[in-house]
Amino acid sequence: MKGLQHNGRITSAPVAAAFDAVGRHLFVPGVPLEDAYQDDVVFTKQDVDGDPLSSVSAPWLVATMLERLEARPGDRVLEIGSRGYNAALLRHLVGAGGSVTSSSPAPAALGTPAGRGRRSTE
Repeated sequence: MKGLQHNGRITSAPVAAAFDAVGRHLFVPGVPLEDAYQDDVVFTKQDVDGDPLSSVSAPWLVATMLERLEARPGDRVLEIGSRGYNAALLRHLVGAGGSVTSSSPAPAALGTPAGRGRRSTE
């Protein structure tokens, strides 16, 4: 988190507190602790060819989105596509008086062409 503050990705106390309170490692099971806290994407599901189907976004990107959103205590937030980490950070930001509704694709849909988008063959 200190690196995200140093490079200007985290600029507000509420977002810094959310990053301190929510452990990213809890949302990337099977990933070594050191890797869970790298400022990089973590792929959580791949197809049979090893192509990524699902991931936890890089902390710099998550921090940028949260700073721009400016969620406040009491806000209601709809989060689409979350695998949990971003929703947990949002929940911390909106507090007990707010709410976060999170939706992600059904696991079975992730392995289908419609669920992952069609790949160009050109």
